[in-house]
Amino acid sequence: MVGRWPHSSGHSLPGVMASPLRSLFLLATLALAMSSVLCARWGLQHRPPPKPAPTPVPTVNPNDKDVQRMLSFAMREYNMISKEQNLRRPLRILSARKKVGDGTNYYLEVEMGKTKCTMSQAKFYGWFRCPFDHNKETRHCRFMVHNKPWLNSTTLMDLNCHYP
Repeated sequence: MVGRWPHSSGHSLPGVMASPLRSLFLLATLALAMSSVLCARWGLQHRPPPKPAPTPVPTVNPNDKDVQRMLSFAMREYNMISKEQNLRRPLRILSARKKVGDGTNYYLEVEMGKTKCTMSQAKFYGWFRCPFDHNKETRHCRFMVHNKPWLNSTTLMDLNCHYP
């Protein structure tokens, strides 16, 4: 009696008699469901591997010539995008860090002072020659500069400033 249930009254139920492939599929589905239940019960859920701890970015000498070049670039960018009337110059570098990867990232924390020069005066004299206006407030800024010297590419990636 092909296609009939054993001990049936002889009536054929379409689709009830499973082919060997369908039986294998149902058995695999049942095994998977049971293993999921058991794993959850025993605390064996799939967990992604833990992320590695971030690597600290090493500090570098603030007087390093590459750090000074990146600071000069960051200051030019800052003064171009700033809406301040007078330019700012670095008073001191609070920290300098460098991380090499796909290019080099420079993380610079700088205390800046306001100068007596406007943008047009700075173009004539150069921003690094503008005298400080000592009666004005200072700002602390963090710059992240990405440098790829083999492509002649330097980009200000991040800028965050506040009043101390």
